[in-house]
Amino acid sequence: MRLVSVWLMTGVLCSVVAGPVSAFDFEQAARDALANETTSPLPMGPALGIGAYVAGKSYQGEDTAIIAVPAVYYRSEQAFVHIKQAAYRFWEKNNMELSVVGDLRLDSYTEDESDFLLGMKDRNMTIDAGFQFELGTPVGELELTFLTDILFQNEGQEATVAWALPFIYKRIYLKTSLSASWLSSNLADYYCGVRASEATDDRPAYTVDDTWSWAATLVTNYRLAENWLLIGLLQYEGFSDEIKDSPIISEDGEVNVFLGIAYHF
Repeated sequence: MRLVSVWLMTGVLCSVVAGPVSAFDFEQAARDALANETTSPLPMGPALGIGAYVAGKSYQGEDTAIIAVPAVYYRSEQAFVHIKQAAYRFWEKNNMELSVVGDLRLDSYTEDESDFLLGMKDRNMTIDAGFQFELGTPVGELELTFLTDILFQNEGQEATVAWALPFIYKRIYLKTSLSASWLSSNLADYYCGVRASEATDDRPAYTVDDTWSWAATLVTNYRLAENWLLIGLLQYEGFSDEIKDSPIISEDGEVNVFLGIAYHF
């Protein structure tokens, strides 16, 4: 996470609304917000708590799932952990950086989640790991990410290009992004395909080749008090035609929401 981009983007957004004088003031305010450890929405060190993850229903007959998950946060000069993602920056030059990244992939289902899925083998959550390149600019961040399944559940890969706009003011941090992802056949078919052994009259065998998806994401932190953080995530993921045409998929996309509270040590 590039803090320079946060400062610059804060200034740019405010200049659009209130002119260059306010832009300078807000850019400095972003720096001041990060420097104040009692009110910064991105404090140094760890925070741990509890939250609710609401997973959108995209499978046939599936109900919306609400899962209790840990609310995890950590920030140092080189590392950043937020909800289900982690990054460690090992190279930085000018406005560019490279990081090792990890992501908890919460996609999953069991056959007893709906009558339509009866006879399907369970699909499991996993952990992805890989690398991320970031290019910071005065108007946002370009992020290139490559991930692979390290627990050998789907044995697939994902490559993502994203444009992110971070913003910080006083106690609040916001980061909006638009992204497009390439999904390998192993990954897409594991979660959206139907194997020959799972096929029925109403659920024909279906194979998903390499495909893509897109997402709009909002991530936020709010400093409630000196030792308390409110952590949030709102994301809409849109599916490609290859995914939407799967007999077990019922929606064009899904909405995922996380809201948690964490104690900052």
